[in-house]
Amino acid sequence: MKLSKVIALSSLCTAFCAVLLIVGAFFPTLSYSCMFLASVVILLPLSKGTYKGAILTVIASALLSFVIASFSFETSLPYILFFGFHPIVNKFFKEKKVNRFLGYFIKDVWFVGAMLICYFVTDMFITDNEFFKKYMIYIIIFGGSLIFIAYDYMFFYFQRAVDIISKRLKI
Repeated sequence: MKLSKVIALSSLCTAFCAVLLIVGAFFPTLSYSCMFLASVVILLPLSKGTYKGAILTVIASALLSFVIASFSFETSLPYILFFGFHPIVNKFFKEKKVNRFLGYFIKDVWFVGAMLICYFVTDMFITDNEFFKKYMIYIIIFGGSLIFIAYDYMFFYFQRAVDIISKRLKI
């Protein structure tokens, strides 16, 4: 793929990701779904085999959303710690043929660690319920591990679908 097409595709994906992250910052109930959709947008440069374009898309969209959304850590921090780089790591593990269970374990620990950092740094998980205040760390560790397995399994299907669609559309 020509360098100019890579730059154009990456810049369009950066714009889409930044808009999604800004919407997630302004509407907190949509923050996780917007981060997920921004992760799906990252699959487009990856379908063309450009890791540089995907990495620069993640970094640029996180910085843009951070500045435009009044320095909101609640969406940009989880995105830069996990959600943005997850598709890139998935593609890398798939190409290098890393053991599937080892890959799940590494990504699961990475996800739980990112969510724990977000718990301690941001106000994402604040609740008034005493039970959740007391056990939130354990809920993030065990619940996050279980939810991540389903999330990662589902994300492979999205990656395959984006690859097929980009081949059909000859992007």
